[in-house]
Amino acid sequence: MRQEWPLVGRSAELDFARRTLATPSLSGLVLAGRAGVGRTRLLREILGAATAAGDATAVEVRATAPGIPFGALAHLLPDLERGPDDAATLRACAAALRAHAGGTRLVLGIDDATGLDPASATLVAHLCHTRQAFAVLTVQVGVPVPDAVFGLWKDGLAERLDLSELDRARSDELVAALLGGPVEGAVLQELWELAQGTPLFLRELAAAGTTAGTLTCEDGVWRSAGPLAPGPRLLELVESRIGAVTEDESTLLELLAHGAPLGSEILLEMGAERVLARTERRGLVVSALSGRRLDVDLVHPLLAEVIRRRTTPLRARRTHRILVQAIEKTGAKRAADGPRLVGWRLASGTPVDADAVLAAAEGSLDLRAAERLARAAVAASDGPRARVLLADLLLATGRAAEAEAVLVPVADAAAERLALARATARSWLGLPPDEVGPVRAALLLAAGRCTDALAELAPLAPTVEVLAVRALAECAAARYTDALATAEQGLAGEPGWWTPALQSAELGAHTLTGRLDEAEALAVAGYAEALARHWPVASAVHAGWLGRIALLRGRVRTARRWLREAAAVPTAPFPPVSGLREELAIAMGLTGDGEAAEALLTGVDTLDAPTPWPLVAQAWLAAIRGETSLAERLVGEAVGLARGGGARYAELTALHAGVRLGVSAPAGRPADLQGELAAVQLAHLAAADGAALDAVAERFATLGLPLLAAEAAAQAVRDYETAGRTGSRQAAAKRATAWARECEEVRTPALLALKAPTELTRRELEIARLAATGMSSKAIAARLVVSVRTVDNVLHSVYAKLGVKGRADLAEAVT
Repeated sequence: MRQEWPLVGRSAELDFARRTLATPSLSGLVLAGRAGVGRTRLLREILGAATAAGDATAVEVRATAPGIPFGALAHLLPDLERGPDDAATLRACAAALRAHAGGTRLVLGIDDATGLDPASATLVAHLCHTRQAFAVLTVQVGVPVPDAVFGLWKDGLAERLDLSELDRARSDELVAALLGGPVEGAVLQELWELAQGTPLFLRELAAAGTTAGTLTCEDGVWRSAGPLAPGPRLLELVESRIGAVTEDESTLLELLAHGAPLGSEILLEMGAERVLARTERRGLVVSALSGRRLDVDLVHPLLAEVIRRRTTPLRARRTHRILVQAIEKTGAKRAADGPRLVGWRLASGTPVDADAVLAAAEGSLDLRAAERLARAAVAASDGPRARVLLADLLLATGRAAEAEAVLVPVADAAAERLALARATARSWLGLPPDEVGPVRAALLLAAGRCTDALAELAPLAPTVEVLAVRALAECAAARYTDALATAEQGLAGEPGWWTPALQSAELGAHTLTGRLDEAEALAVAGYAEALARHWPVASAVHAGWLGRIALLRGRVRTARRWLREAAAVPTAPFPPVSGLREELAIAMGLTGDGEAAEALLTGVDTLDAPTPWPLVAQAWLAAIRGETSLAERLVGEAVGLARGGGARYAELTALHAGVRLGVSAPAGRPADLQGELAAVQLAHLAAADGAALDAVAERFATLGLPLLAAEAAAQAVRDYETAGRTGSRQAAAKRATAWARECEEVRTPALLALKAPTELTRRELEIARLAATGMSSKAIAARLVVSVRTVDNVLHSVYAKLGVKGRADLAEAVT
């Protein structure tokens, strides 16, 4: 983790400071904000900018001795012979400070000016009033400042700049900068919920997480192994913010820490009007309208964390009893009040009916709270309904093994529902399918047997489970219009455990018909919602489609980040997120990390039946290595598998991969495909000359797919060169280069072919590129299943055509 605190999200404030420094009528700038908002960090950046300009000398001091005259500035001043109130002393001190500037402008940075002693405050004000210095001061909102400092901005000598917390985007940016790399969305969400954009809190939470080993970097992405907790330094800081409290203030803070947000009418009914007003004035609690209700909450989530930590178990139980009594007296008026009330009753030690706990778990909008309630229901009744619900929740958060363990002890009660849940868990674990309608169909679909999956679903009633699997199967069959209609029908009801599957089908239908902008907007919104609900499977679905969209568009590094996050959720081979590791492997290969990509694909299929996706990914990696013969064979196998199962989306993807990789593919094309993207891909398959490839490239560009456009244009270049059409070749090369520049430094085989020698045949180029990697003729012969003599003869032909002496010169000529 970086030791230096990077400045993030403060460019507008820094520009304002520069303008203020350059304004002749001003001699000061006051940076105001709450604790931890980054006042000191911005102060130092401003002082650094002033010094870098070359015409100023910046001096930073911190007010640490409010009881000692000139205490903050003592190390810069001469020994005083008279009292601090003497005018001559003031002038002498001012002269001493000016001397530090050596004839340049003096910029005085004063951190925490609220703690300045009166003499120092007077001296700073004197310097500003007499234009002998420019002062940049930080003050904490809500803390009184010396009159002399207050007078600076009251009299118009200084500008006041109020710093707010970072917004969500800047908060995420700061965390990534602190940790030095990409951060998983769930970690960013948790840090946002805890720190609310306060830079100091973000830094301390990240530092505590790395120190404790909770935050770790895996495969280049920072992930969390458990809940993040504040470290000792942050706890002390928050404790100091709370300060000394009375007994009634402590009670109110504990009620809010365990039960917020609370309606103001609840607190007023408890007689807390005065203490509420007092704590609000102290900046410990805030009130805000929520619909027609006035809600009260602690001013920051970390206050709640600290208060809960210091509350004894006995006092916490008492607090929950008070909350229960208060809600029962005023009535549970909101949908969320019911589950909260049940949770408080459990925490207070009050007996609760198991059915009420189950109902609360089913009605909770927070998956973590729902899981706690479901576990309580299992502990209370240990019935099948409670275990099925808990298993569903575990599945929704990607913990299939735990779900299976929860369901094992249940006997024959609720057999069909239990079979469904167990089959789902088993499917996620890659175990053999059970004979249960929608789950069996899901397993058939995951195994690439799309036609069989749709047949399995045909006679079933349109429950949400059936609709979810049907939408996915229709998407896999390239029936995108049907898939979108089915997904929308399923999503019309309340959110449930099959919602991610429905969302995946909806996103797939938009993406695979070429409506990438709509798909991306849906995925971004769905990803944020899934993170807020702490729903890993749903976040993986949306991250996965964001990665796929980025990969299609040539934003390969962006795709790698999204796909890596999605693939980390343990849900494969569940259909909504199947194929993620394969696409991640392709992205890794295209960014030069072929070895890691190969390792990622090892054992990727956990079902008994192979699927086309690993074969497509392996074909890409083979082509990137220069093994076009192997790539051609793998593409053929993938097409055969996809056709055998009726998976027309996978079939078209494999066929189009063959065209993009420059290898031959099996004859035949899938028919009746829906959407403009499929139409352009089919046109690419059929393109027989440079003009047709140029037309395909333009159509891809119109869809917002610069990578595919660049590849088609690059292939047109080769065709024009063969035909001797120099002008057309140059124009196509220019277009290919321009589209490639819109991508993220991607080097696909088609784009590399732009620089490949045109005089070589495909076989000569393949052998030359393998030889350029250092492979011996014997190894190349074994790889391509030819004789060593054939390899040597081809290489001699290559040397003659390229005018090179031997293997040592091949790398520059053919790569």
